[in-house]
Amino acid sequence: METGAEAGGGRPEYSIIVPTYNERLNVALIVYLIFKHLPDSKFEIIIVDDGSPDGTQDVVKQLQQLYGEDRVLLRARPRKLGLGELSCPFRHMVNVMLDVRVNKLL
Repeated sequence: METGAEAGGGRPEYSIIVPTYNERLNVALIVYLIFKHLPDSKFEIIIVDDGSPDGTQDVVKQLQQLYGEDRVLLRARPRKLGLGELSCPFRHMVNVMLDVRVNKLL
């Protein structure tokens, strides 16, 4: 799999923010579907995890090994803070919500 620089060079064109809390069972599928449906796009996936006790962060670290740490970024927060505390000026523009049923994306 190409890394961010190899997939078109330089900075990513899109930053896809995936807020998570206890999404160990869903996060790998979401990341896979993003890579599958955007094969020619320059993007990074920023996974913002609110201290999930179910091992979500461990799954994300495995995804980083598979897809690259420059394509899958983990921003771990100490506790559940919600989207209101997410420090990103474009959080309303590019936002993947895992509350939507994953099977609708298939």
